[in-house]
Amino acid sequence: MDISQLDLVVFPEAFIQLNNENDAWPTIEYIANYLDKPVLLGFSIPDGSERAYYLNWEPNENETANKTFIKHSTAMRTFFDYDLTDEEIDNIYKPIVLNG
Repeated sequence: MDISQLDLVVFPEAFIQLNNENDAWPTIEYIANYLDKPVLLGFSIPDGSERAYYLNWEPNENETANKTFIKHSTAMRTFFDYDLTDEEIDNIYKPIVLNG
């Protein structure tokens, strides 16, 4: 398949194991830049959580530019283990918009 035909490249859960949580955004930025496509990428974070990061370099109006999701179950540390603000919780539950 020609990658130019794709709207979004999705990698599986825990696709990349990180040694440092701060490496997540630079990693997905590198991959999105290399592919020149929006990317959804699963990370295993050193604190035991599983997270998904979404990045769209060139969102159209009303599309999502970036987003982080923390898994709710079956991880050593889940969404419920964090002291999140109402704004952070709202952002996690807000849907990703692409081509919408």
